[in-house]
Amino acid sequence: MRRRPRVVATALVLALTTGCATSPTVPVFGRSVTVIPDGEGLEVKGELLAVGPDRLWVQDDDELTEVPLPEVREVRVRRHPHGAGAAFRWAALGGLTTGGALAGACSSVEGADNCGVVGLVVLGAWLLVGALAAPSMEASSRLDLWRPTPEALRPFARLPQGLPESLRPPALRPSTDDPPPER
Repeated sequence: MRRRPRVVATALVLALTTGCATSPTVPVFGRSVTVIPDGEGLEVKGELLAVGPDRLWVQDDDELTEVPLPEVREVRVRRHPHGAGAAFRWAALGGLTTGGALAGACSSVEGADNCGVVGLVVLGAWLLVGALAAPSMEASSRLDLWRPTPEALRPFARLPQGLPESLRPPALRPSTDDPPPER
């Protein structure tokens, strides 16, 4: 009889600690950024590839752009794709689904009147919640960094320590079916 509590305790400990052995997926790419220069330069959009002490590299679909950090006024980092539009879409989907189901259930009851109003009220409540959530969803999806420092940008880069000396920037182009250029 003494073994039973130990077996149960061991099983409980194993069940609770197995979650500690797994790790969340870590993205291997840098965040999507928009680099806004000081003065007349053009905005650069793409993946924040690397951050050095005085420059950063942004990879878009076609080319790798090197931007001197002192010339950068602002960097907009896209943290996740769920902004205000996503909040409204999910609220509309939830409202239509729930309101339609409740209106259908209401209409199956004998003597029930105005079942369509139930669906509209539920849809309105969902859209109200979506409208209240939209500003915070949009604010959390983007981070605006004014006059960013390398330390502020590193957490969002694929290569936070900068480009390795042995790696030449043209070698970081997006992969294609074409063979790499001769060195």
